[in-house]
Amino acid sequence: MYVLIGIITIIVLLFLYMGYLHNKYAFETIEKEEKKIASKIYENTFNDFIKKYESIAENILLDNNVLQALKNSDRKALLDITLPIYKNLNKENPFLQVMHFHTKDTVSFLRLHKPEKFGDDLSSIRHMINKVNSTHKKQIGIEVGRYGIYSRVALPIINKKNEFLGVLEFGININYILDVFGKKYDFHPILLIEKKLFTIIYKGYEGVAYSSYSDGYYAIDSQSENEREKSCNNSITFKVTDLKSATNDNIGQILFTKDMTLYMNLKNTTRNLSIISALIMVFIALYIIRIILKRHIHVINEYESRLNIKHRSLLKLSNTDHLTKINNRQAIERYLSKELKRAKRHNVQLSLLMIDIDNFKSINDTFGHNTGDHVIKNIAKIISTTIRDTDYCGRWGGEEFIILCPETSSTNAIVLAEKIREAVHAFNFKIGRDLTCSIGVCEYAEGYDAEMLVGNADSALYSAKNSGKNRVIVYQTP
Repeated sequence: MYVLIGIITIIVLLFLYMGYLHNKYAFETIEKEEKKIASKIYENTFNDFIKKYESIAENILLDNNVLQALKNSDRKALLDITLPIYKNLNKENPFLQVMHFHTKDTVSFLRLHKPEKFGDDLSSIRHMINKVNSTHKKQIGIEVGRYGIYSRVALPIINKKNEFLGVLEFGININYILDVFGKKYDFHPILLIEKKLFTIIYKGYEGVAYSSYSDGYYAIDSQSENEREKSCNNSITFKVTDLKSATNDNIGQILFTKDMTLYMNLKNTTRNLSIISALIMVFIALYIIRIILKRHIHVINEYESRLNIKHRSLLKLSNTDHLTKINNRQAIERYLSKELKRAKRHNVQLSLLMIDIDNFKSINDTFGHNTGDHVIKNIAKIISTTIRDTDYCGRWGGEEFIILCPETSSTNAIVLAEKIREAVHAFNFKIGRDLTCSIGVCEYAEGYDAEMLVGNADSALYSAKNSGKNRVIVYQTP
């Protein structure tokens, strides 16, 4: 009897130890997945900012009045044109605090966020702008300015005569990341800034909640140092990214804190119940262990289910255009690659339609970008409700859309294109004018790759535009 009790006790203790290891592994798995999710969300948030404001900057630089004002060094004219744009963008997102035109010599020409301050030479501190001026290429990154730390996108300004006029820059305060994660996601963000930089950036600033995090860093955090210490026992804190300047100098880090109270309580409860069960009810220890393990498995499965849901949501987000909610360019390129391989392997037909909204720039110039977005969203809706279930549609960029039609000849693709063209022409966009679109069609031929198929459709679209617009033209092989 005593031997049996001893054996059962050893088995119970062994299973308790295995339960401890299982808990430890589960907790480490959860922590690893939380880090992965946080990093993906951070990356998507940063990329969305870059894409959005790069697109806005490109639209601004299509305005001949803007280019002429820059070429003539007419600050007043440039201010009159662009200040309303900046105010609207800042109203939409108060963290967008920098819209800045620079000269070819990295001298401030016009700060929309501080119009009264200009003419200062920034070449010694604004390395991103120096690089754009020297390479005439876009630069993206994080840089410390006179008014804080900003994620920045800087584009070269080049007119139709290919004359380089300077640089247009957008900057969003790094606190935007903290705000997004604090409000939209179940993370508590902490911004670490090197102490030597902190005193320079925030000198004279009042109301900045910060505390000493370590010998080298201050933490900008809504929690006090005492609150942070209290929450440490029931939370995990991990680094999402290092903040590096354009010259690769260290600025700081972004940390995320995740409240793990639920999982810690579960772990503690399981441990206590296991100990009590082992001491009082040794003879049913195996049954108790079975219940505990079942409970663990249920929690892990439930958490894995939530992770799968989050993963599917992130995957959908990465393949969806943020404005129109249809496929983005990345998704269409993937579908095109797949369908090209199928067409080559099985010798089936494949057609591609490229659609462009006629006179779209005049809509933006006349009615503003919000109306332009309204038009683009409605065009996307018309396309997505007109195509067949087997077709793929997506936004290629700006006001251009692509439709991929598997197992479809150019003759049948023209029928679909005409339906879309007529539907667009007949639709009431409620802007006081009719809208039309031009469509280029190209059917896959032997030897075509993705670039050639898209390029030929684009060439047909160009012909449609030059032939009077509001028409469908099929690419003809030379």
